[in-house]
Formats: sequence, structure tokens, C-alpha cells
Amino acid sequence: TLKMRTTTTPDLAISKTGPATAIAGAPITYTLTITNSGATTATGLLVLDDLPAGATYVSGGTLTNNNVRWTIPSLAGFGTVTETTYVVTAASTITNTGYAVSATGGFSANGTTPVVTRLVEAQVNATALTTSTLNHSSGPDSITVALPAGAVADPTRLVLDEISAPTYALPSGKQFAGRAF
Repeated sequence: TLKMRTTTTPDLAISKTGPATAIAGAPITYTLTITNSGATTATGLLVLDDLPAGATYVSGGTLTNNNVRWTIPSLAGFGTVTETTYVVTAASTITNTGYAVSATGGFSANGTTPVVTRLVEAQVNATALTTSTLNHSSGPDSITVALPAGAVADPTRLVLDEISAPTYALPSGKQFAGRAF
């Protein structure tokens, strides 16, 4: 088996994923992926992620001040990957930035891509084989969107997000009715 490496020393990288949308108060799971592409095993790893402003920590890792952290004894080289996860909730849209990994010997990597989770009114996952219904009730108004089995070919997330104004120009002579989706 051919093993590829970028350096003879540890070469760390970190990335993060999370949901693009969520319902207020529902669990939001972040996954941090740590990779060592060097030839040497990295030891004494410390993974840090700043708790997003507006988020409430639920579980995963250890919360210290406003950081969620994990210690990993070692991570072999040649592209070995490990993952850590944690869960938060939020009442408004959150942006998760500020994540990093460091290892003994001064090896480190910082995450560079923010993860934004926008809170929406309702959402449902649809698949090709199931009927999916998106429901939202707000006072006397309610919205129901039903997709029969076979309406989508690939797994699809339907999202309802009420916005304060349309994001496009209205036709000439038309006025905003107070609700936009």
C-alpha cells in the first residue's frame, strides 16, 4: 500500500461542519474533523472551538469558559482523520468561528471557514421513498406543504423561513403584503 505524506513532521488541518438551518431550541451538532497529513504521529493534541455567540452548550467535549475542548493523545500520520462533535441550541441565527488544533512540538492549524446556522420557522427532510409534510402555524395563519413520495430524487431539506421583506424587486404597481417566505 502506498502511503502519502506532505511532510516528515506532523501536518495538521482542521475543518468544521454544521447544519445550514435549524429550528429555534432544536439541537445543532457541529463536527470538527482533524487530519494529520505528515509522516509523523502528532501527540498531545488539543482541539478548541469557541462557543458561538447566542448558542447554549448542551453536550460534547468539555466546556471551559467559552471554549469547547477535547484532548486527543495521538493522531497517526499519512492522512489519518479523527472527528469530535458537540451540540448546542440557539434562539437566533448563529455563526461558529474560531476553531483550532495544536499538538506537542508547536504543530497547529486554525479553522478558516465560518459555519452559519440560520434559524427558520419550519423544516423537514424529504426522500424519494417517503411522503414529507412541512407544517408551520403562526397565530391564525398556517402553512402546509406536502411532497408525495417520488417528488424528490435525492434527500432534500424543505425549509420555511419568514423574512421581513422580499429579497427581490416587486413588479411595478405591487406592494409588500407584510409576509414573505
